[in-house]
Amino acid sequence: MSQKSPKTKILCGRCRVKESLAASATTMFLGWWGYVAFVWTLKALYTNAHGGEQHRENNLMLLNALGYQLFKAKRHEEAYRALSASFELSPTPKTREALDSLKPLFHPSQEKPFWERLGDFDLHPGYYHGPAGVVALCLLLLGFAVLKANSTSDTASTAPRPAVSYSQQPVQASPPAQEVSDRRDVRPGIDFKPVFSVPEEPLPNQGVLTLSDRVLFNKSTTAPLEVTTRSSDGHYVMKVQDWDTGEFVAKYFIRRGSTLSIELPLGAYKLKFASGDTWYGAEHLFGPTTSYSFVDEKMVFYQSGDSARGHRLDLIPQVGGNLKTPRMDAADW
Repeated sequence: MSQKSPKTKILCGRCRVKESLAASATTMFLGWWGYVAFVWTLKALYTNAHGGEQHRENNLMLLNALGYQLFKAKRHEEAYRALSASFELSPTPKTREALDSLKPLFHPSQEKPFWERLGDFDLHPGYYHGPAGVVALCLLLLGFAVLKANSTSDTASTAPRPAVSYSQQPVQASPPAQEVSDRRDVRPGIDFKPVFSVPEEPLPNQGVLTLSDRVLFNKSTTAPLEVTTRSSDGHYVMKVQDWDTGEFVAKYFIRRGSTLSIELPLGAYKLKFASGDTWYGAEHLFGPTTSYSFVDEKMVFYQSGDSARGHRLDLIPQVGGNLKTPRMDAADW
């Protein structure tokens, strides 16, 4: 059995190096023992050597907030560096203006020598993963050589088997194949599961998959709903149900990393989500690996004065977020 368990943290550069080295050490010695683990291990080691996966949107918000806090604390050099990193991710005019105002206050300190920065874990993680990977590879090759040598020695010392005489007995005919297959379910402790063999289908266009009459023939006021997803979560299917009765209202497809903007009739709804990478059609969604979740709050769309009030959802984990989307079973979808 193979298992992947990524860790999400906010880290400084030094801690990022230490965390990635620890993760690579665990992966190097325990990651190979599984059917698909060989590919996963290579990918994990490559990702760790580059400092992990860094989500652009989350880092952009964090760096902007960090630059503002450092500026208020009069730590101008660190604020300038934080905003410079933010500008590299998204060169917005607002960030450019902040950098121009900070530039007269920015007095860069003298950079440490290379070997001192190496000892303080201040360099890119790749500088540390390269030598560590070579050492680990040499240890693995040495271990395989020792195992091979022991195996050869055991084979060479095995004595030849003596000839054995036997009397031939009549062979009982095996039962028919159908009879064997009919009896397989009576064997205790074995769970036979059907193999998923549904062919992949082309991705549908973003937007409506299915609409109920409640939406299709609605002529009253509607309110907006906007849902933004991130690329690493794959594609989404959003199901809208009536909050009180559970009645189906609508179903929409959201492509990877996109924003869906729709209008819904006024009322209270429950939103459910199914996500994945490979599309197998409206019935099977994203196959056995489909991930299911829901919004645990009542989504109320109402009239306030002359305007209709809806919701805007960001399905992107972030610091200080106020939206919870717990997991749920496929049976509850």
